[in-house]
Amino acid sequence: MSTVRPFNNERIIAHMKKYERRYFTDSEGDIMLRFTGEGIQFACFVMAKGENDEILAMLAFPEKEYDRSQWAACMDACNNWNSSHRWPATYLRISESDNRADVCCEFNVDLEQGVHQELLDDMINTFIAATIEFLKWMRDDRGL
Repeated sequence: MSTVRPFNNERIIAHMKKYERRYFTDSEGDIMLRFTGEGIQFACFVMAKGENDEILAMLAFPEKEYDRSQWAACMDACNNWNSSHRWPATYLRISESDNRADVCCEFNVDLEQGVHQELLDDMINTFIAATIEFLKWMRDDRGL
């Protein structure tokens, strides 16, 4: 097992290279992956945030949008998921300007004290797997 080392974007990039993930880096240094498969598409951001980049922040934004008539069902599904699962936290993100919304997945953890690379790898892999599980559940069990 590796030693505990400070957390930063380089550690995230090390994960991406280790697992041969195709990723993009935006102008702020945030790392984005795009997933497509089994009828599911989403963008996943894996970032070092906080005053000293000490927070691992992961956000997933599915490409599916919901109209106003589906918002209540989506909120109910998110609440149900959040009450029975730790990963990921889910919520409905509403764009009032065009009466559309999407369901987002999120996980944040403070790594100010550092982290083993294996634990960081596990957290990123678990977030991605749990996001896929959630999106399949939304589609297959909730019809959303």
